[in-house]
Amino acid sequence: MKRTYILISLMVLSFGATAWTQVTTRTVTGTRIGHYRDGAVPLDLSIRPVEAFVPGISGGYREIVGTGTSTGTFTIPDVPYGYYLLRVGGRYLWTKNTNVDEDYDSFLRSTEVLASPDTTITFNLRNLRAWGSNDVLEFIDLNTGGFQLFTGTEGETKFTGTYPYTSYLADASQGDVTYLLQLGTQEVGGFPFNAVVRYLPLPLTQLDGADTSIAGLMLPVAQTQAFRANVMGSDIAAQALAANPGTSLVSTAIALDPYPGNINRGWTVSTPDLV
Repeated sequence: MKRTYILISLMVLSFGATAWTQVTTRTVTGTRIGHYRDGAVPLDLSIRPVEAFVPGISGGYREIVGTGTSTGTFTIPDVPYGYYLLRVGGRYLWTKNTNVDEDYDSFLRSTEVLASPDTTITFNLRNLRAWGSNDVLEFIDLNTGGFQLFTGTEGETKFTGTYPYTSYLADASQGDVTYLLQLGTQEVGGFPFNAVVRYLPLPLTQLDGADTSIAGLMLPVAQTQAFRANVMGSDIAAQALAANPGTSLVSTAIALDPYPGNINRGWTVSTPDLV
């Protein structure tokens, strides 16, 4: 007997509720952690504002408040896909990312302390090049970012006196090495400039609110290197006008600084001025 089999397939269509829902918002997460010479230090976001400002269709922004933790992480719920203005502490970032890396690098130590107003330095430095009218004594510490400029007396080969100190405090026990640089006035082709002519490295420790005495002989820097520059003032003026037609240049300067860190990560450390 011949049998015939018929396969019947049934298609069931449902016109009820859709089986899926399109996701139009997401939870934005991220971190704000400083990576210092002595290790990682998270920013306490539990005490700082964290929010997203979403552009409105007809203008303005809608604020979405998020939360942060003491370990430097943050979360903002229900942020629509697309660009938004992210606020983390005092920083703002225009982004469309769902996960945001707000970390930063610093080639300084994280334990720097800013001097209080009554902190002073008393200098007793010898063997300076005769002080010129535009000379500067530069104080710089590469571990803390401490930086301050001092001026002396024209014609003197010594630098003495007590001065207020308003930058970060040096602490030799934490590996700090402080440098004093005399930037002496020189001239090429009728153009004056300053370059390092004397220096003094110091394992210095300062106490907050107290006076620190610094004495020593400044060491000479051989003036055998050349720094060649071709600066077109008209080009600088053109760039200023391109930024804003109403701009007027107040002053201009060019400098040569060493960079004791990784320039690929931005300006992460104080840079001594050589020229």
